[in-house]
Amino acid sequence: MRHRRTQVVVLQSATLVVVLGIWELLTRTGVIKPFLLAPPSAIGQQIVAWVRSGTLWPAIGETLYVLLIGYLIGVVGGVIIGMVTGRVLFLRHYFDVFIVFLNSLPRLVLIPFFIILFGFGHAPGIIVTAL
Repeated sequence: MRHRRTQVVVLQSATLVVVLGIWELLTRTGVIKPFLLAPPSAIGQQIVAWVRSGTLWPAIGETLYVLLIGYLIGVVGGVIIGMVTGRVLFLRHYFDVFIVFLNSLPRLVLIPFFIILFGFGHAPGIIVTAL
């Protein structure tokens, strides 16, 4: 079994190297414009620059903050709505159409709408995460 796992990891790693190599080649030769899709080496250099300048970790912290707050609001709100709609038949029928509608929408579609409503900042990200 361990031999099989090693084979899988080696094959996955080789696939990643091949994909990154093709991506680098296509962007460096101009087949894909680097403005639209930066080469992996440029992305790596930018990440290193962010780490050296100290701007990467605060940005990751802000992202995790938005994710955590949105997740907590979503869990608490979902549990409350689930418990209430599970006990009150009228509310189950009332909320059902809204829940089905929100679940059928891709969350990315809502981001511009929430940016228009709440502006730039943490609020749109928290709301989309909570949904």
